[in-house]
Amino acid sequence: EEEFPYRPTTPSAVYIERCDHFKKNPPKKDWDGVWTMTTK
Repeated sequence: EEEFPYRPTTPSAVYIERCDHFKKNPPKKDWDGVWTMTTK
């Protein structure tokens, strides 16, 4: 576990992380609701 940085392990944790992101960085008004993955 020390080899990997924190990564959400449950769907709920993923959504909580996304909510935190959008609180700090609200989406643009024309956002289509698609979350684009930028890392694997």
